Amino acid sequence: MQLLIYILAYPFLWVVSILPFKILYLFSDFVFFLVYTIFGYRKKVVYGNLKLVFPEKDENEITRIQRKFYGHMCDLFLETIKVLAVTEKELKTRYQVVNMEVLQNMEREKSVLVVFSHYANWEWSVIINKSLRSKGYAVYQKIGNKYFDALVRKIRGQWNNTPITQQEMVKTVIRNHQNAINGVYGVVSDQSPHEFTPILRP
Repeated sequence: MQLLIYILAYPFLWVVSILPFKILYLFSDFVFFLVYTIFGYRKKVVYGNLKLVFPEKDENEITRIQRKFYGHMCDLFLETIKVLAVTEKELKTRYQVVNMEVLQNMEREKSVLVVFSHYANWEWSVIINKSLRSKGYAVYQKIGNKYFDALVRKIRGQWNNTPITQQEMVKTVIRNHQNAINGVYGVVSDQSPHEFTPILRP
């Protein structure tokens, strides 16, 4: 069943990945219409959460923020699929890192943990590895469908980057430390890798 779902879904993913960005975002608007207007996916949950964190805002403002959130979510979803076929040049024009030299100076001397906020397209951050000397590791949550998991690993395994699951992170860090290998480990801020610093003490 997992393979069947993957076979049915992959052609759609591939077609989306080769769309020019202008068409991609037009398609995102259509997806927004389906998700927000037709199906109303988790609208009550999102609205309730916004009311909780913005009690001072009226219903019109909450609704405006809600619509912007769904628009951003649809863009993010399609941008993630786009990574299947995106070029290095395209990514560099859309994803820029300020003060990259700070990270470069740090990774020459030690391993570095880079924490990304759970906002915008963190999938595009793989392009950072093109500017690093150390090997990059992207920590992710393993997907139940092994075929989609392999696809995610392929997407995140570009440009000198190695995807590792949350469960693999501690072992990878320890192994690299024991072999005097510096690494740059990237996690999204809602991930919680186990504490490993005490283990690495001499």
